Amino acid sequence: MTVLFVATRSPWPSVDGGRVLMARTIAGLRARGHVVTVVAPDPDGTATPPPDAADLRVRLVRVRRRGWAETLIKAPASRRPMAIERHHHAAIVREVAACARTGVDVVHVQQLHAFAHVRGLAGAGVPIVLRAENVETELWRQTCARAWWGPAGWWSSLPLRRWEADALARVGAIAAVCDRDAAVLRRLSGLAAVDVVRIPMPAELPAGPSLAGDPAIVLMASAWPPNRDGAAWFVRRIWPAVAAAMPAARLHVFGLPAAAAGAPGVVAHPRPAASVDAFPDGAIAVVPLRIASGANVRVLEAWARGLAVVTTPIAAAGVDPGDGASVAVAATPAEFIRAFRRLAGDSEARRRAVAAGRAALAAHHDPAAMAAGLERVYRQAMAATPRRVSA
Repeated sequence: MTVLFVATRSPWPSVDGGRVLMARTIAGLRARGHVVTVVAPDPDGTATPPPDAADLRVRLVRVRRRGWAETLIKAPASRRPMAIERHHHAAIVREVAACARTGVDVVHVQQLHAFAHVRGLAGAGVPIVLRAENVETELWRQTCARAWWGPAGWWSSLPLRRWEADALARVGAIAAVCDRDAAVLRRLSGLAAVDVVRIPMPAELPAGPSLAGDPAIVLMASAWPPNRDGAAWFVRRIWPAVAAAMPAARLHVFGLPAAAAGAPGVVAHPRPAASVDAFPDGAIAVVPLRIASGANVRVLEAWARGLAVVTTPIAAAGVDPGDGASVAVAATPAEFIRAFRRLAGDSEARRRAVAAGRAALAAHHDPAAMAAGLERVYRQAMAATPRRVSA
């Protein structure tokens, strides 16, 4: 099968959850013998496909990164929501169209924002599958509920709601990453058949070099709004109580140094060159999201690399923790302190948590099963899309 994989950022280097998801998805499709062409922006010209990807067709397009001010100006004329307009580039639309003309079996759209680059193919006899990493309108709803500008934000979200509903109606099939999102997408699209194809992750991966702290607690931050919100909340509201109760503990914050500025017992690290560096051997991973949709890749990767995980209830719901043995769930300073103390002082508890997480990976996140699931969804889209025959 020939797959045109369209994204709003390059899968490489795979240093954050979204890129890890894309890179592992592409690798899984290639392992099943599918011919994959990747089209993605590369603003800095630094994206490099893996050395073993000689069979992979890569079209990285040099575009200028667009800021919010420019987006605000252009969005009204384009009639695209700001969140979509910020990632839209005419050069990528042209590249996608050129690749489609060479003949593809299916177009894989990685997340809603990338649909802007394939919208012209909808209705043209080209099967399109939306790989929904999350539900954008659900993320925006949660963001507005927490922000002081919430009411104004809700009104500004209406174009995004319309865009998401229109995209869901135009694609041939939808693949969600978890049951929670599938239920929301079924409601938004009116489609009964929204498949769940879980995030691929090997059951075991090596951990990175150990870091200081008793315990060492690692937090992966980024500029993505839910991650930025969660990191800031944890460092400002939760960590001071943890540091007072556990003076020997150290919080290692990766990827967003500003989130760690001035906090006692916090060590700031730049974005890692490879994701393994953010999962040091013997550490505890904290995923303090307050805004969540989809399934958090960091939780899955922590399990694979042998780290116990402490996370919030809303983040835990997206990774199907089952009986709760695979993650410790906390929402208040006291709950985080109890979770960290238990895991730090009981190596058997950490071992059980990691074993439960790895069992969940083997049962639900096997890369080969993910590729087979996507293949099934691709065939659904192909069957549902009437092919146009050239005269």
